[in-house]
Formats: sequence, C-alpha cells, structure tokens
Amino acid sequence: MTTVLKVRSYYSSDVADLPGWVPASADEVYYPLEIEIGEADRPGAHVFCLMIATPQGLAEHHRGRALQAFRSNQARTPGMGRKALLVIDPYRWTAVRERIDRQVAECQRESWEASLACLREAFFWEYEGVGYRP
Repeated sequence: MTTVLKVRSYYSSDVADLPGWVPASADEVYYPLEIEIGEADRPGAHVFCLMIATPQGLAEHHRGRALQAFRSNQARTPGMGRKALLVIDPYRWTAVRERIDRQVAECQRESWEASLACLREAFFWEYEGVGYRP
C-alpha cells in the first residue's frame, strides 16, 4: 500500500502573498519557501524548505554569490539535496506549485519512512541532522 502524501501549506518569510505576488522583474525572484508535507490520512506534517529563484534572480542575488552560498550549505548539510533549489523561468506561482506537487507525488512510497527518505533528497528537512524516531 502506498503512502499518500499531501502538501498542507506553503509559506515564505519574504513573500506575504505567494499566489498573488508578481515580481517587478525576474531579477527579484529569489526567496525561501517552507512546505508542510504529511500523510493525507493522518494529522500533522513535517516542514521542508527550498529556495525559489529565476536564473536572473540567482545571478543577481548578492551579486551572484547566492549559488555559491547554496553550494556551501549543501557541503555542510548532507540532507540539503541539489533539488532544494528550484530555478523556474519565467516565474509563475502556479508553475512553482506544479513542480513541487509533482516532486511530492513522486516521493509516495510504501511507508512514511521511505517517503521521507525521498523527500529529503528533494528538499531540506526541518530535522536534518537530528535523530528521527518514527
């Protein structure tokens, strides 16, 4: 039996209205996103994070040092998969949601633990580096 995953919420400390936000330019798209994901038939969720950017936003953020900082975080934090950065061009919130929803659906496995292992490859997990007890 497959564990059905559900995205319960999206949040960004940098963008107040994710569905309604329209960036002034593609150079401005670079923000952190938190996603709450849990089992569809159980209460609760875990928080996963990733960065959302356009190619221009990635290049412009901190004068191009954003990708260097991201790679440095990857090296220090083994759970920060290379997919924890979503580069989308052109930026549209619906495209962000579609890509994340597709990734979450691809992580549906026979158990929560197996699904979690897949999610940790795609996103940065809130408990990375902390012992997890099911």
